[in-house]
Amino acid sequence: MPTTHRKVGLYRLLLLTFIAVPVANYLPFLLADGRAEARFADDNFTYVQAAGYAFSIWGIIFIGMILFAWGRLRKNAEPPTEALHRGISCLMVAGLASIAFVPLSFGDNQFMIWLDIAVHLIALIIANQSLQKHCRIVERGDSWRWSFFAPSVYMGWISAAFVISTALMLDYIGFNPSNQVAIALAMILIGTLFFIGRLLINHQDVIYGLTVAWAL
Repeated sequence: MPTTHRKVGLYRLLLLTFIAVPVANYLPFLLADGRAEARFADDNFTYVQAAGYAFSIWGIIFIGMILFAWGRLRKNAEPPTEALHRGISCLMVAGLASIAFVPLSFGDNQFMIWLDIAVHLIALIIANQSLQKHCRIVERGDSWRWSFFAPSVYMGWISAAFVISTALMLDYIGFNPSNQVAIALAMILIGTLFFIGRLLINHQDVIYGLTVAWAL
């Protein structure tokens, strides 16, 4: 079990990371008086696209992750476990990947963008599994246990983003199938997301499924 000193230091790093994430994502556009999603306007067409309004969920994700981190710093916060420690470490990896995404998004290297989102997704999958394990170990958590759903929203959005990024990456490397094959692949990717979302809903994580529906 992590020591108290190690626990508090890790929680502070998590909070600092998710304060830095929205600053890194929004500051360039505030300075340029532009919209964050405008940098994706010239992406090539694929059969899997995010709804235009869907990008507004980033504000909810950022606020949710800051509240999640703040909740861990409270005096009577969750008792530390190795699962919680591992989950928080992976969430910091996801946060750093979000910061790295900003300069990548201004370029046209869809493979590097796809790789960044893949790192995002893997870190969030491990984080969410670890947080669920922590909740099984500590059945009665603190009053901020609700904030554990913030990483679910984050993972739901990144899952959808990974599917969209995969389509763009395949186009970038020259994969140019017929319309029928492209439609079939798009259906398979969306179907896979639906299956995963349904599975997590069955495991009492309806937030993930709703986020994927919002994104697409």
